[in-house]
Amino acid sequence: MRHIGSLPSREEAARFADYLLTQGVEVKAEEDPAGWAIWVRDENQLDVAREELEQFSEAPDDERYRQASGSAAALRREEQKRQEEYRRKTHEMRDRWNRPVMQRRPLTVVLIVLSGLVTLLSGMGDNWEIAGELSFVEINRNEQGAPVHPVDGFHDIKQGQLWRLVTPIFLHFDILHVLFNCYWVFLLGGMIEERRGAWRLGAMVLAVAVISNAAEYSFTGNPVFGGMSGVVYGLLGYIWMKMQFDPKAGFYLEPSTILILLAFLLICLTGIFPRIANTAHVAGLLVGMAVGYAPTLVRGLRS
Repeated sequence: MRHIGSLPSREEAARFADYLLTQGVEVKAEEDPAGWAIWVRDENQLDVAREELEQFSEAPDDERYRQASGSAAALRREEQKRQEEYRRKTHEMRDRWNRPVMQRRPLTVVLIVLSGLVTLLSGMGDNWEIAGELSFVEINRNEQGAPVHPVDGFHDIKQGQLWRLVTPIFLHFDILHVLFNCYWVFLLGGMIEERRGAWRLGAMVLAVAVISNAAEYSFTGNPVFGGMSGVVYGLLGYIWMKMQFDPKAGFYLEPSTILILLAFLLICLTGIFPRIANTAHVAGLLVGMAVGYAPTLVRGLRS
């Protein structure tokens, strides 16, 4: 703070401080032997404050100074409300981060646990008594043990087995597969759950799972697929769009993280890795991007 001068009485110092506050200049008045010292908080406003002090000293009872007290009081009340709101949000965030992970990210944890359990119980896809019940279609095996693809892959779903639209996301066929997906679900899904709540994460996972699984089978005709990676790319697409078009939502990923996941998607599209559900990846990403951008689009159409 910088001292710019003094005023003879507390009343005049308060009146001057009120007026400057309405002009966007914050000062502090302190009693000293010469009267009431005026201190400016922002040194970039020194010249303005000094000029205003000179004008005030010439006519301290001017009506514009007396009328400023009401406006200054309203400004102080607004600032107090902002400070209280900031402290409340800080307290809520601190409490949230101090809670155990299961309380902060319950659905995220459930998705990871289910993926791990299904992977273990299905023998990473080798136990078809279990895997067959959770796959997109019920797959039969010939005498040599090879899967026999059905003529109509949607037959079981049309007969009411609607869970098959979702449950392939819990099937994983090797340990790296499930670890990779669970890591990204924890990171991306947890971020969405903490900021948007479990029900929104659940709705997004459900939508991405249904569309990406249906797209994978419809495009490839291969019913033997599974994994949470389509959902992972859906969560990535949602957060990516929020970062670009709704920064106030509070989502953030390092650009390098987004680049790595997009690069991995492109590498997989080359066919270098076997048994990769590339269509599910792309469909999931597009669904997540659409969900993330939709509110911005709607606001634009309304304006």
